[in-house]
Order: sequence, then structure tokens, then C-alpha cells
Amino acid sequence: MKALLPYPTPIEKEVRVIILSDIANEADDHAAVIQSLLTPIFDVRGIVAVHFGEKGSMEKSYLEGKRILSALNCTNKILIPGAVGIDSTSSEGAELIVEEALKDDKRLLFVLALGALTDVKIALSINPKIWNKFTLIWIGGECYPNGGWEYNLSRDVDSAREVFCTLQNIWQIPRAVYSTMGITISTLYANLKGKSVVHDLILNRIIAWNMLPSGAYRSGDSWTLGDSPAPGVLIYPHQYCYEIVPRMKIEQDMSYKAMNGELKTRVYTKLYPNLIFEDFFSKLELFSRGVIEFV
Repeated sequence: MKALLPYPTPIEKEVRVIILSDIANEADDHAAVIQSLLTPIFDVRGIVAVHFGEKGSMEKSYLEGKRILSALNCTNKILIPGAVGIDSTSSEGAELIVEEALKDDKRLLFVLALGALTDVKIALSINPKIWNKFTLIWIGGECYPNGGWEYNLSRDVDSAREVFCTLQNIWQIPRAVYSTMGITISTLYANLKGKSVVHDLILNRIIAWNMLPSGAYRSGDSWTLGDSPAPGVLIYPHQYCYEIVPRMKIEQDMSYKAMNGELKTRVYTKLYPNLIFEDFFSKLELFSRGVIEFV
């Protein structure tokens, strides 16, 4: 599925995208998923509802994905269930990754992972030949060189370990970097309130989560749109924002350890939050004007 915006973009820049999202977990996935769907250089091949380590969590993510697509008035055929948990050995989401990776398509394939890597691990086990057929952009992991506990990694450590030992192309956006995507509630309110069903869906989700006791470590007047860098680094692929480092092995305690071999990881060290936010709000504004069409 592609979004047609009222300005042209070069067709040779188009990429295929699969989004893996634990949409029902927290409140930042909504922004990242919707920004991806509204980006004209993305041909979104599927949104995979991802579990977040709790029973029934994949199903919750699937239902939340339906809400997003309904608000956008677009088909839910691109919404696909992922693995139900860390012990899964198959999933429709994994099958989609394999299918797209093996296609004879000159456009690059990117898997934007906004949570656990269970479905990526399953895809690699289904067909190991896809190990160099796509690029994983993962919001996850702690900073280099030591690593440590991080939420998305903690949802399925074993899958992340296997993926990092196998997959050739990984772009990693660690916690200290994605955490720079802070934005105040007042900014969100001023840019979103009452402008469309989609605007209000995003805003109301964030406000509701901001009121929960689990958000006690936050100030109460700000949020972090930490998943938005996944589409952001493709929208604005600045070459000075990352380092290419030797691939590290992820240990069971989520620390990093040197790994033998020639695999490397693109690790992001910097983002341009204002650029990503402005793009997000601008695309939402164009959507509210009724000038975006999905094909």
C-alpha cells in the first residue's frame, strides 16, 4: 500500500517496508506506524502485529492496528498477525518477511521493528537464505559498547541474539538515541487536537498513557515518540548520524560481547527529532485536508 501525496517523489527512491509493531504497548507506535503509512516513498507491504511478552498481547496489537487503519479509512488487508509469543515457531508475519525477501523486486526491502524480534527470527529459521535479502531497522538495545537492559530487547532476548548472529544488514537505534525523541504534551495538543479522527486517536492515546502510574518516571508534561526514528532514518538518511561497528553478540543479560566474524551493524548515534516531528505533523495536516490517497 502506498500513499499518494500532492507532490511528486522520484520513483527510483521508492522502498518496500514491512512494519513490525507492538501497537497496543505504550503510545508511541501509533505515531511511527501512521507516519510510515503517510510517507510516499514507502510501499508498505504489511503491518505485523507484534507481541510484547504478555499473554494475548499480539491480539491486542492486532486490534489496535485495526483502529489505526479504520481511522485512516484504508483497507486492513495489510494488517497481519505476528507470533503470539517467544516460543512461537511460525507466524503469518514471518511468512510475509520471507515472501517479500525472495521477490524479484529491485526496490530495497526494509523491516521496521518497533518491538521484539520474534517474527524476524522465525523468518530466518523458515528460510535461512534470506539472511542478506533485507535490512532490519530496529528500535532496541542499550548503548555501545556495554549494552544492558532495554525494553524491546527484554521482550525476547533469544530472538534478538539469533538475529544478530545471522542477519547481514542491521541498523540499530539504541535507547539513549531513540530517547532523544522527546516532545511536550502541549506541542502534541496544539498540533493534534480536533484536526481529524487520526489526530485525536494519537493524542488521546498518549494522554491516556501519560496518566497511568507506569509513566511515573516521566515528567507528566512530555512524552517520547521513540519509535518514530525507524521511518525517520529512511525519510532523512543523513550519513553522519551513525557508526559502522563490528557486530556484537547479545548475551542473556542483554549486555554486548565481541563476536567473531565479518558482520557489522549500523548503529545510530544521533537523530534530527525536529525534522521527524515536522514531517509527521505536516503529513497529518495533508491527510486532514483530504489530499492524500492510498493505493
